[in-house]
Amino acid sequence: MDSNEQDQKDRLKIWMRWLNMDFQGNYEQCKRKIRLFYEQLKQDSWQDDHPLSTSPTNPWVIRKKLSKMREDIVMDSHRVFLESDFFCLPHIQRILQEVCYVWSKNSFLGYQQGMLYILGVVVYVVYNSLNSDFYSDSFMIFDRIMKAGLWKLFIQKTSEFRKICDRIVYVWLKLIDIEFFILIDRQNIDVSIFIMKWLRCMFAREFFFNEVLHAWDLIFSTESQEKFLMMEFIALAMLIWTRDTVFCEPHEILTSISRVNFKGQSGRIFQLATDCMKYCYLNEYKYKPFLPPLPQNSRIVRV
Repeated sequence: MDSNEQDQKDRLKIWMRWLNMDFQGNYEQCKRKIRLFYEQLKQDSWQDDHPLSTSPTNPWVIRKKLSKMREDIVMDSHRVFLESDFFCLPHIQRILQEVCYVWSKNSFLGYQQGMLYILGVVVYVVYNSLNSDFYSDSFMIFDRIMKAGLWKLFIQKTSEFRKICDRIVYVWLKLIDIEFFILIDRQNIDVSIFIMKWLRCMFAREFFFNEVLHAWDLIFSTESQEKFLMMEFIALAMLIWTRDTVFCEPHEILTSISRVNFKGQSGRIFQLATDCMKYCYLNEYKYKPFLPPLPQNSRIVRV
C-alpha cells in the first residue's frame, strides 16, 4: 500500500472525478457537500433507526405505533354490533380488521374509536350485495364517506367540530324548540358531547342495526350542498326527543340525556328530523310541516 499522503489524496480525487463527484474539480467543495449529505442521512437514518430513539420518523417508533394500532383494531372489532351474529363470523372480522388497518395506516387521522362502527355498516351492505369485492369495495366506500366530510368529526379541536354543534343548538334547536333551548342556554350546558357521540358513528350505536340502515338511507337520499346535513337534523330530533326527560330533572340535564334510549323509536325520530329539515332549511322558514306525534306532555313549539 502506498504510504505517500499526497498520492493518496490524488488517488481519491481521481476516483471521485471518475464517479462524477469532483464538482468541476473543486475537491474541498466536494468534501463539504458529501459531509453535509452524510450528516443529514445519519440524522435521518442512523440516529432515528434505533430502538431507543423517540423521533417520530424512527422506523422502530413507526412499527411500534402500527403494532399498537393493529391491536386496538382487533380488540375493538369484537365489540362492533355485539347483538348481531353476522359480525361474529371470522371472515367478517378479518374484513373489518384488514380494511380498517389499511385505511388507518395510510390516513393522517390514524385509527380512532368509532370508525369500526361506520366500516361495519359498510361491510354489511357490501357483503350482501352481488358481485362485490368485499375488501376493496368496503375500503373504497368507507374512504369516500370519510372524505365527504365525516373526517372533520374525528378532529374535535377543529372549528368545523364546533360549528356543527353550534348550528344544531344555537340555530336549529333555537328555531324549533325555544323553551328547550333557553333551558340549555341559561344553564350553560354543553350538549356537544352527545351530539358528537351520535354523529361520529353515524348513529350506529344509538339504534338497532336495521334502524341504522334506515338512518343511512335517509342521509344518503337527501340532496343538499352539505353532504351530511341530514345527520344534523337527526341529531337535532334525538336532542328534542330527550326534552321531557330533561324537564323532569332540569338540574341534571347531561345525566337525563344520557339515560334516554333511542332504540325502537327511529320511525318517529326520523320523521321529526325530516320535518325539522323541511322547515329550517329546504323551505327557508316558510313551510309549516306536520310534525309526528310527540312523547306525552311534550312542550315542543309547533312551527
